[in-house]
Amino acid sequence: MTASNLTPGRDAPEPRAVSRVLFLCSGNIMRSAFAELWARHRGFPRPVESAASTYRNDRIHPATARELATLGVPPAEIRRFAPRHLDLAAAGLSPAERASTLVLAMTREHLACAEGSFPASHCRLLEGADGRAIDVPDPIDHPDPRPVFHRVARLVDLWGRWLGAPAD
Repeated sequence: MTASNLTPGRDAPEPRAVSRVLFLCSGNIMRSAFAELWARHRGFPRPVESAASTYRNDRIHPATARELATLGVPPAEIRRFAPRHLDLAAAGLSPAERASTLVLAMTREHLACAEGSFPASHCRLLEGADGRAIDVPDPIDHPDPRPVFHRVARLVDLWGRWLGAPAD
């Protein structure tokens, strides 16, 4: 799939209308934490953050930290990461910032949580970059979460290209 065939939906915002990206999952310790740190590492074309829709946690999951380090994300960046909840992420934004934030959720459940704080037109599934609507599974109970992390990395890179990042 190339950046030219990314189709996040007819009612998706124009890339130029997106000022920032918020990745969203249940606990902000695996999928969305990985997405945020990976996007920063890859030079994502917009400021990125992440948040949890459900759980409140105080540190990144060790499997997430290990995989990010394996992929070259500097340990200091991983150590600086602090999970936070969606209510804190949304409260810190002005109405104009909320209106221009693209929320990329891991599942339909997370998407429903975001639509109360952000315009529905700016809320998408991470796996929706090519027009599909597929949930990214939670790797928390999997013996090997790396396939999920690699899937998230690929999708983050696709969204980055859609927003204007150069292809590798």
